[in-house]
This record gives sequence, C-alpha cells and structure tokens, in this order.
Amino acid sequence: MNVIVYTKPRCSQCVDVKKQFENAGIEYEEAPIDERVLTLARIKGWNAAPIVVSHTHPEYSFSGAAAHRVEDFITKHQEG
Repeated sequence: MNVIVYTKPRCSQCVDVKKQFENAGIEYEEAPIDERVLTLARIKGWNAAPIVVSHTHPEYSFSGAAAHRVEDFITKHQEG
C-alpha cells in the first residue's frame, strides 16, 4: 500500500481524514501509532494524529487534519 494512515484510539481527526480519503477514492492502510512512528513524527516536527505517510509522494506526508494539507495530499494522489 502506498499510503499509510497511522492512528490512535478514539481520535476524531483520524476518523475525519480517513473519511475524506475514502470519499476521494484514496486507498490506504491503517496502522496504530507506535514508538517507531513517534520517532519519525518527532524528526519531522509533527505533533498531531493522524500521521499520514505516502510512499508515492513523500513530500506530501503530514500529521494532523489541517484542511489544506489533506486537500493537497488528495489532489496529488488523484493526479497520480
């Protein structure tokens, strides 16, 4: 899978981002946030869930649910 959405339990932002991806036809794998992912997040300066990682377009990977980041990510993945 090219997109992984790392989530934590009872995270409304995680649910919102996954729903937006589903509505846009973006296929993703869901995985829990673990220590390895937290290390990556700290290196990137990310501090919010979900953590979204793209292997196809790593420059669009992000954390949190900021509308502009989610929209940019969806647009880039729909373009190919």
